[in-house]
Amino acid sequence: MELSRGQKEMLRWFAAGHSVQMVAQYVDKDTRDVIKELAELEIDDRWQAERLLADASNVEQLEKIDDNLPNAGEEVPEFKQEMPNRDKLADYDKREIAKRGGNTIDLVPLAKQQAFRMDVRWRTLSELTKKWTTILGSEDNLKAAIKEFSPSAFKRLYNEEEEDAT
Repeated sequence: MELSRGQKEMLRWFAAGHSVQMVAQYVDKDTRDVIKELAELEIDDRWQAERLLADASNVEQLEKIDDNLPNAGEEVPEFKQEMPNRDKLADYDKREIAKRGGNTIDLVPLAKQQAFRMDVRWRTLSELTKKWTTILGSEDNLKAAIKEFSPSAFKRLYNEEEEDAT
């Protein structure tokens, strides 16, 4: 027997032991309509509703089995691990990193970047200098960090336009 989506939902609630009035509220129908539909499906108690739902779900599962494995029986291709690209690995060569001057180190430690961004957005330059100069080391580092993290705050604090490095 084909059940519509609304009928399945109604039967699930009724099979769970809810009264007809509660089922009507859950499926957003009038109580008389729910009673009428249950009578059409010949459902008197929750056990019959449960059986009808189980039969409907078994039929659906049997219909789904056909489409479940479209490529069943095909041979699985052999797994080949991807070989690393030598050109990419050259970027990670220790000698090359040393020639470039080592890895770049963040001006503001990662754990404090969010606090720094908020401070740059809301505090004055004197407050920023007092708080962040000890962490960043110098005022030049502070100026560079402000320029990196918030160009708009850099313009506001230093009254300077950002120079393009291109």
